[in-house]
Amino acid sequence: MLNRFIRRNIFTYTMPFYAVAKGKNPGVYLTWAECQANVNGFSGAKFKKFPDRLAASDFVKKFGSGTSTEDSVKEERVDKENDILSTSQRKNGPSKRKGDAKPNFNQFKKSKNDDKKSDYPEGKSDKDADYEPYNTLKETEDGYLLKKDGETYVVYTDGACPGNQNKKGLRFSGSGVWWGPAKADSIPNDRFENEYSTNNFGEARAILAAVKHAKEKGFKKIEVRTDSKFCISALDVWIIKWKRFAKDGKWTKYDKSPIIHQEIFQKIDDIRRNFVDIEFRHVKGHNGELGNEKADKLAVKAAEEHKKLYKIYMEEFSKDM
Repeated sequence: MLNRFIRRNIFTYTMPFYAVAKGKNPGVYLTWAECQANVNGFSGAKFKKFPDRLAASDFVKKFGSGTSTEDSVKEERVDKENDILSTSQRKNGPSKRKGDAKPNFNQFKKSKNDDKKSDYPEGKSDKDADYEPYNTLKETEDGYLLKKDGETYVVYTDGACPGNQNKKGLRFSGSGVWWGPAKADSIPNDRFENEYSTNNFGEARAILAAVKHAKEKGFKKIEVRTDSKFCISALDVWIIKWKRFAKDGKWTKYDKSPIIHQEIFQKIDDIRRNFVDIEFRHVKGHNGELGNEKADKLAVKAAEEHKKLYKIYMEEFSKDM
């Protein structure tokens, strides 16, 4: 069973795939040059680089016309150094010529190292040529931040958890959301269990608060700027596989342990699919960009408030004993 799964996804984890959801010819491409040729000069182009074909195909179906892109991948032979079978070999089976080396399927197995920071999929960031820094953004009459296209609102989000690596003592976390002069939210965690009080939880809850507000305001398109590569990767890439291979509605990791952020990510994904066009942009933390600094301060303030709430909770609890 495992070998059949690996064979079926033989390109996974070996080479980049460029998904063009909105462009001259939407589809999945194997080279950046092909992708670039299909998005340059196209107004409102939407494209992204992925580490595997499945995620790229789902991205096109999600943000494009909704049609399958399985046949849109250019039929090319991968470099021999990658030790991957060509398209004809995938269809007709590997060559039986004497001396042909057997493909090493073990290299495609998912391991615990896949979740390391160095393995985060490449996405849009503040290093891209099309990035609009804070000081170039427009400001609406009511104080919201707007990109040059006049339709994309910008929001900065951040999470904070002092002592995030503390495995034994109590941890306190919070979230910060900054829309510009119009709105600033400092949101303490509403739970006290340590497993739900982490930096990643603070980041995820900040994004959820932002997209909920966008829905309430009727914003059609927003750009969420966050320094959390974890959340961007989870919501842009990993979520596709989590949902596809869920059992009884439960998402799990490679080791079958649960995705503890599932409830938050599901709510964000629902709003993204049905109400607001959401694009994530990674910004480097503590790099001097005003929006990120504002969100960070709001998150730190929220973490401090979370600690105060815990003390009040314990005092009330002791009175009832």
